[in-house]
Amino acid sequence: MEIKKWIDKINREIDYLNKLEPKDRLNYISAIVHCANAIIGSVSGWEAWLTNPTLMENFKLEELKEIFNEFKKVTIGFLEYDIKWSEEMSSRLSKAKVDRARDYIS
Repeated sequence: MEIKKWIDKINREIDYLNKLEPKDRLNYISAIVHCANAIIGSVSGWEAWLTNPTLMENFKLEELKEIFNEFKKVTIGFLEYDIKWSEEMSSRLSKAKVDRARDYIS
């Protein structure tokens, strides 16, 4: 995809997400899926760039350092958020398992 078209697409996505106001559980789930898909699309775009030496040779060392530092910060933040909700879900599933086991004790 032409870079200008990609930028326009991303700007439309940002506008859409900024206006997004879920009203109920299903809307929130749908909005979260939309956000995840936007992240996946962006990561796929970066992967296409990073695996193309012809494109990447256009970046200076200082620019690559900046990109790395920002990616690192965003990645760690995202992974820490992943851990937070994975631990929460694990706790809920463990509690549910214990609660179900109690239902069978006579």
